[in-house]
Amino acid sequence: MRHMTRVRPLARAAWPARTARAAFAGSVTLALVGVGCGTNAAGIVPTDDASVDGPTTSKTDTGAGTPDSSMSTHPDSGSHVDATSDAPTSKPDAGTDSGKTVVDAGSDARLDANSTCSDNVKDGTETSVDCGGALCDAIGRTCGVGNGCAVNADCTDGICDVTTGLCATNACADGVKDGNETGVDCGGVMCDSLGDTCPIGGACTVDADCGTGNGCDTTTKVCVANQCSDGMKDGNETGIDCGGATCDALGKTCGPGKGCATNSDCTSPEGCDVTTNQCDPTQCHDGVKDGSETAVDCGGATCDALGATCAVSVACVTNADCASGSCCGSTCSVTTCPVPVTFTAGAVINSIGSSIVGTAGAKTLTLATPTGFMLGQTLLVQQVQGTNAGQWELAIVTALSNGVATLAAPLVNTYSSNAPSAAQAVVVPQYTTVDVPASVTLSAPAWNGTVGGVLAFQATGAVTVEGSISMTGHGFRGYSHALICEFGNACTANPYNGFTGESVAGPSAASIIANELGAANANGGGGGTFGQDCAAGGGGAYDVGATAGTNGDIGECVATPIHGGGVQGSTVGLADLSNSLVFGGAGGEGGPDEDGAYPGPGGNGGGSILILAPVSVTVTGSIVSSGAEGGDGVVNTTACGGVGCGMGGGGGGAGGSIRIVSGAATLGTSLVQAVGNTGGGCTCGTSWPGGVGGNGRIQVTSANTTGTTTPTFHP
Repeated sequence: MRHMTRVRPLARAAWPARTARAAFAGSVTLALVGVGCGTNAAGIVPTDDASVDGPTTSKTDTGAGTPDSSMSTHPDSGSHVDATSDAPTSKPDAGTDSGKTVVDAGSDARLDANSTCSDNVKDGTETSVDCGGALCDAIGRTCGVGNGCAVNADCTDGICDVTTGLCATNACADGVKDGNETGVDCGGVMCDSLGDTCPIGGACTVDADCGTGNGCDTTTKVCVANQCSDGMKDGNETGIDCGGATCDALGKTCGPGKGCATNSDCTSPEGCDVTTNQCDPTQCHDGVKDGSETAVDCGGATCDALGATCAVSVACVTNADCASGSCCGSTCSVTTCPVPVTFTAGAVINSIGSSIVGTAGAKTLTLATPTGFMLGQTLLVQQVQGTNAGQWELAIVTALSNGVATLAAPLVNTYSSNAPSAAQAVVVPQYTTVDVPASVTLSAPAWNGTVGGVLAFQATGAVTVEGSISMTGHGFRGYSHALICEFGNACTANPYNGFTGESVAGPSAASIIANELGAANANGGGGGTFGQDCAAGGGGAYDVGATAGTNGDIGECVATPIHGGGVQGSTVGLADLSNSLVFGGAGGEGGPDEDGAYPGPGGNGGGSILILAPVSVTVTGSIVSSGAEGGDGVVNTTACGGVGCGMGGGGGGAGGSIRIVSGAATLGTSLVQAVGNTGGGCTCGTSWPGGVGGNGRIQVTSANTTGTTTPTFHP
C-alpha cells in the first residue's frame, strides 16, 4: 500500500536567505526511518490524510520538478514532497540513488530553519549537529551540555566554556572548585564573565577575579577589599597602604617619613631618600646638606632625580649632579672639562667667532653667525671698533636659542656692530696643561673686518712655550689697491691720496689732506698724498713710537706744495689691559705718482694675545704680536703707461696687545714682544721710507715674574 506525505511549508518570512539555502541545495538529506503518524524523526509533520507504509526514504530532486496539486508516489523513489507556490518540493530523481529526499535548489525553492536544524547533519552555521549558530539559536535549537558552541547563546544552559568550546553546566554554581576557577564557584575566565567573582579572602590571580572595587594581592594571591586601604602594610607596599607598584598606580603614594623604594612611592614634591628609604619632603630644599646630596639641597641620586642639580662652582661627583652637565674634578663647571694639549705644527685656535650685539646688564648676546657655539663655552667678548673700542670681558654660555646666547652673568659692557662699529665674541678653549713644542707656531685667525685677531686660552695647569705663539700682522689691516690711470694731464692723472690704515675708528679710506699731509685714521697711519714723487704712508700706532711717512720732494707735479707723506697713527687704549685689548693700527698706504701705478700697502697691525694660566707660564721660545712691515711701491708700466719711478712706500703696522695672568711667569729676555715694524720704500730708492709702526702693549700679572719684555710690560 502506498502512502503520500504532505509537508506544510513555513511562511516565507521564516525561510532562510537565498544564500543560506544555496549552501544546502542538493546536500541536505531528511531521513524518514520507521515513523508513523505525528512528527517524524526529521521533524516533518504529516498532513491529516498522510500515512506511511513501512520504512520509507524520500529524496528531494535537485532538478526543476513540476509541483503537483496532489501528492504522487513512484515505485522506485519513495515520496515526492509537493507544495504550492514557492514551497519546497521533492520528487523522484531517476539520476540519483532512490530512497533519499534531496532539497531542490530550483528557482523558487526555499530551505527553512526547521529542516536545516533537523537534518541530523552539522551544517550551515551550526556549532553542533542540528543546534547552535545564529539560524538554529533563532528557533530555539540550542545545544545541550557537551555539544559544540561559540557563544553562550548556542547553549541550552546559557554557558559556553570558552576554553573547551563546549556547552557546559553552570560550573560556577556546583559547589566545587573546578575548571579554571580560582576559588570554589568563583574567579577564572568563565566565572568572571558570569559575574561570579570571589569574595574578600578568596583566591585570585588577577584583579578581575575579585570584583569591582577589590583587588588581588599580588603577593598573597588573595582578594582584598582594597589593598591600599586595609590599614596594613601588605602586598608590595613600601608603607602602610601606600607605595609600591599597586598603590602607586592607584595614586596611593606615601607621605613624609613613610617607607619608599623610589621617588614614585612618595607624594610630590617629596623624594625617596636613598639613604634612609623614607619619603622626605624637604631633603632637596631644607637648607642642609643631607642624604646623598653633594652640596646643600642639590646633587646626589635623590636630588638629581628630582631635578635639584647643582650650580656652577658647587661640589659634585658626577656630571648628573650639575645643571650644566659638566662636573670637572669635584666642581660643577659651565664649560666642558679642561684637557691637556700639546700643539703641533700649523695649530690654530679660536676659530669659532661671530659678530655680536649685547647690552650692559643683559644676560643675552645676539650672535650673527651662531655656528659652532655651544652650551658651556667660555667667550671673549670684545668691542673691536667704534665707541669704547678695546673693552672686553669673558662670558659663559648657559643656553642657546635661535642665535641668542644666554649668559651665566649679565654683561658689564654694551657691544655694537653697527658700522663703523664692530664687536665680536670668540670661543676660548679650556686646557689643563699646554705645551707649544720647539718649531711649532700656535696662532689664531687674523681679523677680517668682522671677527678674528684674538688668540686666547685658559689653562688650569702649567703653560710651556718652547716654540712660538704669534699674532704678528693679525690685527688691523693695511690697504693696497691699483689706482685708476688717466692720461693726458700728468698732474691730474691720479688725484687720489693713499688710503689710511684700518683702526679702532673703522675701515680704511682715502686720506684727507690736512696741513699738506695725509691725515691719520685714529691709530691707523695716514696715506701719502698723490703727486711727483715718493710721498710715503704713515706708521700705525697703539702705544708710542709711530712715525710719519716721508714727504715726496722730487718732480714737479704735487698735490700740495710739499707733496706730503701720511701722518702717523695716534696713541690709543690703556696700559692696563684688564679692561682694554686693542689691535695694533695698520700703516697708511704710500702716495701714488702722476703715472698712476701701485703704491706700497700699509703694514697690518698686531692682534691680541690673552693667556690665563693661574699655575705658571714658562717661555723659552717666543710670544709675539708685532706689526707687519709696510710694502714697497710697485712700478707698473703696462697698466698705466708710466716709465719712471715715484710710487710711495706704505707705513709699518703697530704692535698689538699681550696679556698674561699667571701664578708664576718665567719670560726670558725679550722673548715676549709687541713692537711696530718699518715702512716700505719708494720705487725711486730708499730715501723716502714709509713711517715706522708704534709699539704695542704688554701686561703681565703674576705673583712671581722673571724676565723682560719689549716693550716693557705693565704689571
